[in-house]
Amino acid sequence: MKRLTIVSLLPLLLAGCYSVSDYKGDGTLVDHGHRFVTNKYTLTLGHIDLTRAQELHFRMSGLPRREFVAGVKLDPVDCSLASSEIRITIDVRVARGPVVIHEDHALRELVWTRNEHDRCNPLFGYVRGAATELPDRNGNVRMQPIITGADGGQGSYFHSRESASYDVTIGIQPDAQAPSGSHHAKIIVDDNGPVP
Repeated sequence: MKRLTIVSLLPLLLAGCYSVSDYKGDGTLVDHGHRFVTNKYTLTLGHIDLTRAQELHFRMSGLPRREFVAGVKLDPVDCSLASSEIRITIDVRVARGPVVIHEDHALRELVWTRNEHDRCNPLFGYVRGAATELPDRNGNVRMQPIITGADGGQGSYFHSRESASYDVTIGIQPDAQAPSGSHHAKIIVDDNGPVP
């Protein structure tokens, strides 16, 4: 009887395993290993020139069931662009379906994570999204995200579904004050952990 129970659980265990080879979209999905609760996966969709008006289109399909956040990663030499008026549009939609994320902001309005040892090295810029403060009986406050799109979309966060395909559009409107020459950023979709 025990043997039957173990064998019958095996398909459930195998079904819970995700492999980056399941990803079929644009760019490169990297698995950083099982020791990471957040930032386990990083999807690099491509590069975009922040000083040239343009719009790039990507497809994501077969992502693991996680909360992801879409944004840009600046090159350290372009640190000053994090406080610029260059506008970025991040638009994610379920293929042939509803809007998941639609954000349009100046780079200076993004939230920038930074390397603790180098304050002039913005690692990643994203949109946090709005939230409501919910006080509890003990006087503490927790933040409840305000969902604005399908698949838990809020700010540039969303909850991916393995069965879903997503269309991603990244647009840039340069700032006349931006430095001359080309200044590229990586378009990143970063793992924020298991879906709550």
